[in-house]
Amino acid sequence: MTQSRPRDDKMSKVLANAEVLVKVRAVIAEHNAMRRSVIAQLWWRRLWIGGGSVAGVLLCAYAVSYFSVPGGDYLAMVPVVGMLWAWSKIDKTVWHRLERTQDALLPAIFGFVDGFRFSQRGWPDVAGSLTRLDLVAFDVADYEDLIDGTVEGVSFSLCEAQLGIQKSSKRSSVVNQFRGLVLKVKLDTPFPGWLVARKKRFGGLLDAIDKGFSAADSRDLVALSADDARDLWQVPGAISSGSRDLDHSHEFVTDNLAAAAGVIDEVAKTIAFLSSSFDDDVVRLALSGDSCIVLLPSRHDFFELPNIYREMTEAKIVPMLSDFVTLLEIARLLSRIGAAGEQRPKAASAG
Repeated sequence: MTQSRPRDDKMSKVLANAEVLVKVRAVIAEHNAMRRSVIAQLWWRRLWIGGGSVAGVLLCAYAVSYFSVPGGDYLAMVPVVGMLWAWSKIDKTVWHRLERTQDALLPAIFGFVDGFRFSQRGWPDVAGSLTRLDLVAFDVADYEDLIDGTVEGVSFSLCEAQLGIQKSSKRSSVVNQFRGLVLKVKLDTPFPGWLVARKKRFGGLLDAIDKGFSAADSRDLVALSADDARDLWQVPGAISSGSRDLDHSHEFVTDNLAAAAGVIDEVAKTIAFLSSSFDDDVVRLALSGDSCIVLLPSRHDFFELPNIYREMTEAKIVPMLSDFVTLLEIARLLSRIGAAGEQRPKAASAG
């Protein structure tokens, strides 16, 4: 992902807030003080687990040779399995410490957000809209770092999401469909219906074939004219963005063609602008009633804290704040989609 720079005046205003700096420094100081204790606990636990496992293996080996226990080779594996299990639980101490710091740090940094709420994990309200609007096909979802609030009259909610399709019962069979940020913003001017700009699905050819066979036999399908084939391929309610590049990578679908025609140019320009910064995959966008939802592809963890073995400083927090201010600028941009246009017709809709 190529990130754009946020506005310097907004950034400076936040960093210059004395009350914010006091809270941030207090959280950082507490984290650094506890960090040494956590590291010491980790090393002691590793020492006890490692030493205990070696002693267990030696004890089992001695018992097997002394008592001639049948299948004793398998008995000696018990301490090893126990060690691996206990070792896997050690990192929970680190994560708990980082989670506690994150819970205290983010509200302190983002205190300028009215009604700020943060949750490390959960099921966001936007999840239902992703399925209803069919922005991306998925049946497996993981949501983290859920944030919502209001800044300068712009209401927003965002989260980091990883969406995929599970091909079989094996967990490793999940095929990633989207990874990045999901941002939902309240529109200044509601859209009468819905308009979705999603990644073009070349599987539409199969749907076209199905439709063709349902209306005619194979000979008629082969004899279809170019215009007929195009009509079969086209999704109901489809509308052109006016950009050849975007129409190649996206499909634009709506239930209100007349209203969509009034905002499609603005939607296309917004997607093109965001794609220059979030270029890991296709940027998806939807308008639905008073909401605008955008999927920003990125492999970057926007709210990740420094490794427990590294001391936390204000300088390491600035990139997180910078990313957040950038997202707020995007939220403001999205909220104004359609606001400058004329009043949209409400009756016309796609069949």
